[in-house]
Amino acid sequence: KYDLQKKILYEAIFLINKTFKLKINKNSYKTINSFLDKIFLKNKIDNEKIKHQRNIYLMGSSANLINRLNSVKGLKEKNKVYIFGHDLQTGISNHIIQKYDDYSFCTNYVGFTTKERFGRLQKTNLKDVDNKKPLFHKKKYLIKTKKIFSGNFDLSLLNYKKGIYLPRKFTPYYALSPDEIIDFEKYIKWQNFLMKQFLTLDYKIHPKNLIRFDKIKHLLKFNFDRIKKGEISKIINNYDYIILDFVTTTAFSDVANLNKPIVYFNIGMDSVTKLGATLIKQRTFQINLDINNDEYVNSFKGLYKIKRKNYTNKNINHYIS
Repeated sequence: KYDLQKKILYEAIFLINKTFKLKINKNSYKTINSFLDKIFLKNKIDNEKIKHQRNIYLMGSSANLINRLNSVKGLKEKNKVYIFGHDLQTGISNHIIQKYDDYSFCTNYVGFTTKERFGRLQKTNLKDVDNKKPLFHKKKYLIKTKKIFSGNFDLSLLNYKKGIYLPRKFTPYYALSPDEIIDFEKYIKWQNFLMKQFLTLDYKIHPKNLIRFDKIKHLLKFNFDRIKKGEISKIINNYDYIILDFVTTTAFSDVANLNKPIVYFNIGMDSVTKLGATLIKQRTFQINLDINNDEYVNSFKGLYKIKRKNYTNKNINHYIS
C-alpha cells in the first residue's frame, strides 16, 4: 500500500503547510517524493520474508521496515514478539520513536536494566504507553562487568589536557524525531566555536554520518589534523576527557562507564526521562546553552563556574551496557 501511504503523508504535509503557513513549494514536494521513493526502494518488501507464520519473532531495531512488518504480523497472530534494544541504554532516552516503535511493537523487550527498574520506569516515564506494557528481559549476555568509580576534575585543565569531542551524526534530513530538529549551519558554527576554545581538543567523525565529509569540510574552520576516525574504544585511551552535545546516543553509553570526565553541552537535541536527566547530571559536567542564540558564548563561560567538580557512574551503570 505504498502509494496509499504516500498519499496520506502528502495530505498531512499539505495540512501542516496550510495550518502553519509554511512555504513548501513544488520543488520541496519533488524532493520529498524522491526521498520517500529512495526509502521505499531501500526497504523494498520481500514477501518471502513475512508471509510464513512463526511461533516466535526475534526482532532487531523496529526502525527497519521488514522488522516492523514482522512485529505487527506476530502481534496479530498473538505470538511472542521480542525486540532487542540496540542503543545500549534503557530508561534514559525519552524519544517518541523508541516508546512507540520499540515498546509498542513487541510483547517482550530485551534491554539494559533490571526488570524491577524497568517496571518503575513504566509507572513514571512511560505512562502514555502503559497499555502496551511489554515484558522486560535483561541482556545478560551483553552486560559487561562494570567498576563503580567516582572522580574529581579541575575544569581549568580543559585548556591543557587532551580531549575528544563526539558530535552527533550528519544526515541528509534534519531529524529522526522532533527532539532532534536542528539547524545544521548553526550546529557547525557551534562546533567551530567549541574547537576554537580548546586547542587540545580533537574532533571524532561519527561512524554513521550519512553526508560525505567532503560535503561539509569546507564549513569547518579548524585544522583537519584534529579530525579523528575509527572506533572510539580504540582511541579513547589517548584522551583525558570527553565532550558531548548529544547524549541519547550509543556513543554516550560507550563512554559513560569509562573513568574519564565528561563535559556535556546541552544544546537542546536530547529528550530524556526524569530519571535520565538525574543520571546525566551525576555523570557529567552539564552546561545548558542555546546555539540559536549567538550569545551562547556567555553560557559557555558558565562551564568554569560549576561548583560540583566530581562525577560518578554509581547509578547510571544500572541502565547502560
